[in-house]
Amino acid sequence: MVRGRYDSWLASKAAEAGAEVREHHRVVDVKRLEPMHYRVKAKHKGELRELDCRAVVGADGFPSLVASKLGFPKPSTKDFAASIQYHIQLTEEQVDSEYGDRVHFYFGVVKWGYAWAFPKRTQVAAGILSVASEERLQSLKAKLDGVLGLEKLRNVVRVEKHLIPHRLRPRLQLDCALLVGDTAGAANPVHWGGIWHARKTAEVAARNVARALEQENPAASAYEHEMRREVYAPYFRYDLVMQKMMYGMGLMRRALALAAEGNMDVIEAIDILLTSLEPHSKAFWKLLKAAPRLLLKA
Repeated sequence: MVRGRYDSWLASKAAEAGAEVREHHRVVDVKRLEPMHYRVKAKHKGELRELDCRAVVGADGFPSLVASKLGFPKPSTKDFAASIQYHIQLTEEQVDSEYGDRVHFYFGVVKWGYAWAFPKRTQVAAGILSVASEERLQSLKAKLDGVLGLEKLRNVVRVEKHLIPHRLRPRLQLDCALLVGDTAGAANPVHWGGIWHARKTAEVAARNVARALEQENPAASAYEHEMRREVYAPYFRYDLVMQKMMYGMGLMRRALALAAEGNMDVIEAIDILLTSLEPHSKAFWKLLKAAPRLLLKA
């Protein structure tokens, strides 16, 4: 998936549904003036603009300016992974010969994390992440450099550094301000992908904001309750346990080896984790069913 195209498609669908999409506006401040009355300040081409609104949805990633300005409790430093990614310029021939048309994952390179290489036509996005406290950006960079080698490092054209959450924040709504996606701490704790979580939390938020606005009462929103019921209970609760199984117990590479051998329980569990087409509780029970063979692989 090309993320820029996907985001543009989402913006176009929002506009078709009646939303006013304002591009190139960078939010610099958000204040709650009174219940259901907010003032948002944004910069557009150097000009400061203000917008008054009845509800705010924080979707500005992690960490979040919106959450900080509106007084949401800060997440623990244990609740996110640190990551670094290089964009490496290569020729088509180099990409084809070294990476082919497959994504590459490297487990065992870091504690509680992994490295990856996603080939594109003339570029490779190569990165590494970890939740282990000792595996912060400097040590992650050194390990990624070791995986790639000096020759590829000469062709790095862009470097990205991110913090990726893997645990929901303690508060997701204050008055009529709601947090979604990474801002809410919603990303998969096993592989740290976040697109499904962004869409799911946005769906729950939209439903509750609409209800609060219709009744002119923020208490009409049951966002936190519905998030715990629809996202935490069937997904996050089990993901956090599977994170400990895969990384804490070192079962990730063994699970992938079993999948390569054709073990359907592990294959179906991985499919559920990657697609979220079914509750992750099913993935957990499938891995538990395969546990004897996973442990024997040790």
